[in-house]
Amino acid sequence: MMRDDNNELKKPLEDLRRERDRLRTLLKQYEKHKMSLQNYKSKYQVLRDKIERLQRDSQELNDKLAKLESEKKDLEDKFDKIAEEVKRHADTHNHLLKQRLDSCIEKLEEKKGQLHQVIQQSSLEPTVVDQLNERVRNSLESKNSILKNLKYSIHHATKAYNDAIRVYEAKLVEFGIPAEELGFQPLETVTSTMPAGLVSS
Repeated sequence: MMRDDNNELKKPLEDLRRERDRLRTLLKQYEKHKMSLQNYKSKYQVLRDKIERLQRDSQELNDKLAKLESEKKDLEDKFDKIAEEVKRHADTHNHLLKQRLDSCIEKLEEKKGQLHQVIQQSSLEPTVVDQLNERVRNSLESKNSILKNLKYSIHHATKAYNDAIRVYEAKLVEFGIPAEELGFQPLETVTSTMPAGLVSS
């Protein structure tokens, strides 16, 4: 009878032991899962911090880009204004020089005509004619000198304008503005493209 009671209790006891072992195994797994979760939380925090840092960096870069674009626009506007002013000044200067040149040529032709008429209408002695011719030659040389100076001034103004265009175009290309977008045309000139120190870079 006692043996039967023991046999009856043995099975529930085995069941309880198995349940205990199962629970121990689950407890071990729980600790492992808990540690893994803690590791994932740490990694998540690191990634979150990195994302926030990247977002801040991205915002700073966007701000810098906006500032550079604004500076580029200001530079383009200033360049357009300066180039237009230089061109206007060069055109005005060239126009005035051309007017002076035309006026000098006209006066010279007029004087030559008057002199020719005077010589034809008067019976002057050869020495007087020679003296008049000498004066005419001197006057012509003086006028030629003026013409030469006027031509030099025109070339000087044209070169200054062309040098300014080259300098500003080079600067804008440094700032990333393609040269073909600028559209400035140099004036025709017989001068070289070597820098003349007329424009500072």
